[in-house]
Amino acid sequence: MSNTFTVTLTEKHHLEANRLHFWSGVKSKKFIWALLRLTVLYLAVAIAATYLSRGSLNDANWIEIVLIGTVGGSAVLVLCYIIGYATLSRRSKRLFEQQKMLHDPAEYSVSDHALVAKTKLSEMALPFEHALKWLENENFFLIYHTDNSFQILPTEFVPTEMLSDIRAKLVDAGCLGRRL
Repeated sequence: MSNTFTVTLTEKHHLEANRLHFWSGVKSKKFIWALLRLTVLYLAVAIAATYLSRGSLNDANWIEIVLIGTVGGSAVLVLCYIIGYATLSRRSKRLFEQQKMLHDPAEYSVSDHALVAKTKLSEMALPFEHALKWLENENFFLIYHTDNSFQILPTEFVPTEMLSDIRAKLVDAGCLGRRL
């Protein structure tokens, strides 16, 4: 078995990988925490506004306040995600065009300790213990450097046994991941 493979990213790969990243955010604990924070914020604003305008709070006010807080917080967060998803294609296209290095083929090799990528302009080694997390679906395997920066490995270019090897080495290095 060869321990190398070559990846040539396209604009479509870049967009689909960014969609995977987007949906992983929607299906994460961070989304729930954001929803809770917005709901609490809207509850606090609703309590303050109701108290300041009416001078007191009764049972009917509390029902109104809870509805405003939950519906308002949820609506704002959902609206932000809808706008983010609606603009994702344009942003992804622009970022792919700007990152000229992504257009060049990259030859990857897998060692016991790192994933190495070589292009005509550079060579980069990502030690498995330096990866933040990983994420995959049937079409992509993403290795995160930060919360929003990731290596894109389209599964069409990576032999299945190498993908399993990369995943196992990341897990052995303590890097958590998930499949969507």
